[in-house]
Amino acid sequence: EIWAELKEHADEEGRKANVIILDSAAPVSLAQVVHRIFTDERNRENILKEQVVVLAVAMNDTEQWRRNFMERFRELFDFSPLFQAEVLFHRGDNYNISMHVTSYEDKDFIKKLVDIMDNGEEMSGLVPEIKSIRGGYSGFMPDFE
Repeated sequence: EIWAELKEHADEEGRKANVIILDSAAPVSLAQVVHRIFTDERNRENILKEQVVVLAVAMNDTEQWRRNFMERFRELFDFSPLFQAEVLFHRGDNYNISMHVTSYEDKDFIKKLVDIMDNGEEMSGLVPEIKSIRGGYSGFMPDFE
């Protein structure tokens, strides 16, 4: 059913998705289905734009499966410009929101991440903290002999 919805959306006027959001209420089974769909490179090409952001939000930092989902999704792309970040938004010693972001083909990712952090603090009163950030492999030359 999810596959049919994604394909139908992508087929309408050649539109493709550039954002995938796994919200805090999404079950692990949904993440498994989404990952399975996009494991196939043809599905990624047919459904996703060249530049894509995947976002997973958790209301606490105890759901390891979200972190695993994002890592597995990152591995589908591998090469730069590819970024993955984990940002915690908290008040005091309590971590209230954990945001995992994977971004592909966005050279301005770091600037956008800083903007999200600044705006998030202003709007919510929660203090952002970058827990981790990393990039993909650089210098890939597919036809190198």
